[in-house]
Amino acid sequence: MISIHQKKLVEAQTKYLKRMTPEQVIVIREFINEPTHTLPLPYNNGLVIELQHLQIITPAGQTHLVDMLDPQIQFFLQPWVIQRINNDDELRQNFIKMN
Repeated sequence: MISIHQKKLVEAQTKYLKRMTPEQVIVIREFINEPTHTLPLPYNNGLVIELQHLQIITPAGQTHLVDMLDPQIQFFLQPWVIQRINNDDELRQNFIKMN
């Protein structure tokens, strides 16, 4: 049984995903197209920081060897994002583009 709090959380997450900027959609689309839903991203990029803050993406692991000339670490897409996209027709159309 889903609690009222869980239902509101799902609704808020879905609403947020529907309001994402085109740049955010492109990044999420790249994650979805990767079999492991993992990508190297610059950890000092504002878009990456925002997605991480909102718990849409998370660093993969705790220890990272970083080249300071190109500071990237591996991030993975949170499973709830994939679930929301798979369960909503509008999100599927927006995020899952056929090549």
